[in-house]
Amino acid sequence: MSTTETTVKETPSAAGETLRSMESAWNAAALHWDVDGLTALYSDDATMFAGRPGMATGTQGVHEYFASYIGMLSSTQLELVEQAITELGPDAFLAQGYGNFRFTLTSGKSSAATLRATWLLVRRSGRWMIAHHHFSATPEVPPVPQ
Repeated sequence: MSTTETTVKETPSAAGETLRSMESAWNAAALHWDVDGLTALYSDDATMFAGRPGMATGTQGVHEYFASYIGMLSSTQLELVEQAITELGPDAFLAQGYGNFRFTLTSGKSSAATLRATWLLVRRSGRWMIAHHHFSATPEVPPVPQ
């Protein structure tokens, strides 16, 4: 299997357009913290490392992850930046870069974070979905025990 790597800003591609479309769909669901809408963007066998300990797996795990923020988040906006896209085939690509998050808490306060971001998008039955989601903080120092 051959791979092709591009960046979204440098080279518009079908994968780049698909990534921007998924980003828009994710933001539409996160605008009012629609747990079902967010979950629907993920494949049935999705895996997710995100802002909570452990890994969320499958539809139930992904749903439980997003539901764990009910009462904390009222809205979130994600901007994917500096994305490098590796096309793994006609129905799969990896996007890695950074995600700039803006959060509106249920208290009305706002906060923001920039995280390392990885999405694996796959096309199944003609529909693009997130099969793997990994967002994490950039380490301040290398995580090597001294």
